[in-house]
Amino acid sequence: MSGHAGQPKGRLTNEELLATAAGFEQGPYQEALAIEISATRDLYLAAAPSVAARLGVEVLRVGQSTLFVAAGLPQLMFNRAELSAVDGQLSLAELTTCLEVFADRGVSNFVLQVDAPAVGEHTRELMAERRLVPFRRPWVKLVRGDAPMPGVSSQFEIVLATASQADVVAELMVQGFGLPTAAVELYGNVVGRPGWLAYLAIDTGAENPGAAGTVAAAGLAFIEGSRCYLAGGVTLPAYRGRRAQRVLMHRRIEDAALAGASTITTETGLPLAGEENPSYRNMIHLGFRAVGTRDNYAPVGTRW
Repeated sequence: MSGHAGQPKGRLTNEELLATAAGFEQGPYQEALAIEISATRDLYLAAAPSVAARLGVEVLRVGQSTLFVAAGLPQLMFNRAELSAVDGQLSLAELTTCLEVFADRGVSNFVLQVDAPAVGEHTRELMAERRLVPFRRPWVKLVRGDAPMPGVSSQFEIVLATASQADVVAELMVQGFGLPTAAVELYGNVVGRPGWLAYLAIDTGAENPGAAGTVAAAGLAFIEGSRCYLAGGVTLPAYRGRRAQRVLMHRRIEDAALAGASTITTETGLPLAGEENPSYRNMIHLGFRAVGTRDNYAPVGTRW
């Protein structure tokens, strides 16, 4: 899918921004979900056997659904089920199996992501029966083609990270997302791995000469055929609000298009009324459009 993604003019209000997340496009949504799952699977498979064993890393196919487990990383990002819907409903057998696997592995901190066609009251009741409740906010999938973007100016130079900088990238991802330290062993393996591109945002010192050369942010991209998935971006707290992520996203989109990707996807938390969402705002500004949302469910009392 290529062509103009449609870029809003001017700065949208929060209400206008939230309105852009309405609607569902089955084809683009399924394409975005497929490459997200493919990228996450490759992240897990990149782990050395000793690391995979120590962290309990597994990728399991459960019917039409996909289950990601890392019992040694007690955090939702690494323990989640991508539940597929058939005719707008979840499979009870698949849901039950996923819960049984988590219980068997001793994983109590997990999230179930519900396929967009199954979002609704029936699923809420189904989850409530199992003491699973909506967690934080829904996630929205976004897609764009390879159309040109508006320019982005910032105080950062964006560089392609090399294998020698794998630890820098991994530590930024862990620190930025507030992940367990052991997650460094997963993220470090994808820097320089076929299909993956990792980027760093370096402070040029334009605003503070003493900060020149400081690494402020990082971003990942996974390319598979004609599709690219922006697989995560983080900015250190001291540099947030300075367009580091916008310029990182801009560079990743440009490079993906140059590499032959005509469909570029990503996701983030759904904007909430009255609450700023810089990630979503950056995506809409750079020509992404929302194509479907997924609800998140977790055990009662689950924390990020």
